[in-house]
Amino acid sequence: MDKKLLALLALSALLFSGCDWIREKLDMPTSKQIAEKREKIIAAQKAAVKKDTLKADTLAAPVKKEAGSSTVALVPRSDLDKLYYVIVGAFNNDELVLLSMEKHKGILQEPFAFKLPSGLKLVSIGGYQTLEEARAAHQQALQADPEAWVYKKK
Repeated sequence: MDKKLLALLALSALLFSGCDWIREKLDMPTSKQIAEKREKIIAAQKAAVKKDTLKADTLAAPVKKEAGSSTVALVPRSDLDKLYYVIVGAFNNDELVLLSMEKHKGILQEPFAFKLPSGLKLVSIGGYQTLEEARAAHQQALQADPEAWVYKKK
């Protein structure tokens, strides 16, 4: 009985240990196939991130969309000199940023967008030095867009 139990344990250890020969015989993916698939997935994720990433640290100011283009004009981070912003949208891609900017024209100031370090792009309709100014502008913005909120830049 002990020999049967020992043989069964040895066989199960071989089956579940990841031995490529056994995996191949059972039509299971081998460690090489698993590694290749993992590399393909990582490459696809990197390509998706690269496609969705903008070319600079920060987006901004009134955007002029060129014919057939779906990118946002970029300006240096130093041009964003305010501390508080009234935000009307947060997006991961440029097309949605442009649509939101088009939708929110004429509410307070000319809409602009900037990119957070996390990659999220915020669409703003006004920048302010004090919280009181931002809150007053936020109250006006709420009439046009009930999902507007105030963001404090760090």
